[in-house]
Amino acid sequence: MPRFKRSARILRPEDYQAVKARGVSARSGPIVVAVLPGRLKRLGIAVSKFVGNAVERNRIKRVIREFFRQNQGSFPSGDCVVIPRRGAASLENKKIRESLAAALASLLNAARGGHCESNEEGDDKDG
Repeated sequence: MPRFKRSARILRPEDYQAVKARGVSARSGPIVVAVLPGRLKRLGIAVSKFVGNAVERNRIKRVIREFFRQNQGSFPSGDCVVIPRRGAASLENKKIRESLAAALASLLNAARGGHCESNEEGDDKDG
């Protein structure tokens, strides 16, 4: 099985912060996917301790990495950060993959003109 190469990972905290600040995100169930367009397809996974114990968090990360490896064509070019929220640990692996696929589909739909949540500063519609 091929490794999850260093060049395909988001490693620096600044890169995670850039995706959060300037990226676009979508949510499906307890899975949030944020993307900042760019040249390379890179994946970052941010799993909080609130999600579950170390065994559960590592299982979720393995499922996400395997999904990325098998479905790189589904991911948009750029930095992609996957953030499992509370409740993700109770999902079976199949449900995690389905939620991830749905969030990605929502992002791709938004890229084609649909609506998706933006993380840009100052784009509030309230005022």
